[in-house]
Amino acid sequence: MAFIILYQPAYGLFETVRIETPVVVIGPNKILYFSGAAFLISTAIYLSRAKGNFGNLALVLNVASAVMVLASIANIVGYKLLTWQATHATASTTRVLDNSHPSIGQPGLPNIYHIILDGYGRSDIYAKYFDFDNTDLIAFLRDQGFIVAEHSRSNYVQTALSVASMLNADYLRNLLPDLDPTVARDSRELVVDLIRENAVFSNLQKLGYQITSFDSGYAATEFKKKTGVHLLSANFSAIGGFAFLDEFQSELLNLTPLPSLAKFVTGHDRLSNFAVRRSRIKFAFDTVGNSSI
Repeated sequence: MAFIILYQPAYGLFETVRIETPVVVIGPNKILYFSGAAFLISTAIYLSRAKGNFGNLALVLNVASAVMVLASIANIVGYKLLTWQATHATASTTRVLDNSHPSIGQPGLPNIYHIILDGYGRSDIYAKYFDFDNTDLIAFLRDQGFIVAEHSRSNYVQTALSVASMLNADYLRNLLPDLDPTVARDSRELVVDLIRENAVFSNLQKLGYQITSFDSGYAATEFKKKTGVHLLSANFSAIGGFAFLDEFQSELLNLTPLPSLAKFVTGHDRLSNFAVRRSRIKFAFDTVGNSSI
């Protein structure tokens, strides 16, 4: 179990190691596999010679396991308490964009497509700091009729904060006026609530729009049914893939040697984080604009 959980951090330590021999090329994967095999073999030899006298060892392991379980439970309980306190401290979240035309089903409503390229920077920033030429993408977007804002910037440096502000057309200090900015909080439940039950979607629905969102693997934008948002997921199109994993499960899987083993056996990286994300993005672009959804 320790080998599985520590595999990816250990991989980072040996990532640049490459030993070429006439027979085989030894890289980080082989080093870790051989190390793991050696550990298992030596452990098996030790256990076979110990003749079943594991009383003290079993006690130590049981105590250690109990401590880890209790620590996890304490963290969960503490998180839930902080979340409950924060939620009740800000009992009512402000919703803006009060709509003066609440009639439903107005004819001739234009389609609205909102695409968030999360983490994608401006072309001048790429050129200045990364020596990367992004003009091909900008030219393509303009050829397709997009207006590219040359010097735009987000309100906040984190996705959840920016999206919450954007979908409610206001700053967080106004949306959450009772929240003390000087107090450090681990919970983002209030911000996620602003995203999932935002003013923009609410007012568009009053005008007769059906809101469709695509599963991104980012928990904050996984809209629930009660919000009236139709969530489309790549889960049903990626047969045999792993797009059904949420962000935590995907990251946990990536800590293990399973993705590299699967790629070695099958020749593709379907188990990797990158493949999961690619399938989600491809599904969204292949499906958006489909009149049957």
